[in-house]
Amino acid sequence: MDHPDTLGVVYNMASIFSHQGKHGKALEWFGRVLAAEEKVLGVDHPDTLTTVSSMALVFYDQERYEKSLEFFERALAGMEKASMLGFNGHQSMQNISRILVELYTRTGQQEQAQSLRLRMTAMTQGLETTPMEVSKKEQVLSSA
Repeated sequence: MDHPDTLGVVYNMASIFSHQGKHGKALEWFGRVLAAEEKVLGVDHPDTLTTVSSMALVFYDQERYEKSLEFFERALAGMEKASMLGFNGHQSMQNISRILVELYTRTGQQEQAQSLRLRMTAMTQGLETTPMEVSKKEQVLSSA
């Protein structure tokens, strides 16, 4: 199952199961893709992170918010790392960040939600070029 075409077909099947509300099947098939992508492409490859995000959405749909948070946080961290290496995933990072803010709020993690809102504001205003710079600006903004 290491061939990219095969991974694509299995990923598409998982997506179909997800859209049909067959969450268990979707997670099973996404899990197969994720294991192969981690082995072949690496844990921080954009395709791997897309699969991680897809699994996070299935957990979200199941109202398994803690598990969804875990997977979205992993995807965002990986995309931030990849962006420092030239991957242009700003729209994906914004989408994941919006969902994470909602999840943090829903699970009572107000500080994390506020911190991520500040980072999102900095990203949309083009105030940063790296996650490190966002962190520094976040510290300045939160102490004001």
